[in-house]
Amino acid sequence: MWLDELFWSALLNILDNAADAGENRVELYTSVLDDRLLDIGIYNRQGHLSEEQLAQAGLNQQESEKAAGLGMGVWLAHATFSHLNGSLTLRNHSNRGVYARIRIPLLLADEPTE
Repeated sequence: MWLDELFWSALLNILDNAADAGENRVELYTSVLDDRLLDIGIYNRQGHLSEEQLAQAGLNQQESEKAAGLGMGVWLAHATFSHLNGSLTLRNHSNRGVYARIRIPLLLADEPTE
């Protein structure tokens, strides 16, 4: 099984955002569901998103708190995962912090890409 090469830059973007918000401390969880779906959880214990940010995450560009940020990273990652028939969801964790979940189908080595 393999993942499309576009996946990696989108994943790194989400990891980088989580590390920035979480003071460089990120928890990463992975599993494979039904032998065909990669499930990735990225948790930073420091961040927090407003209800408006959660509602718009991945749908529109948002203001970034990064000094050089343009607020495009999550938007581009969301578009990439969608293009790959996957998904990105964000939520505030009940114990504090932000939890990102990525789900992406795995491809068999001999399957054609679209």
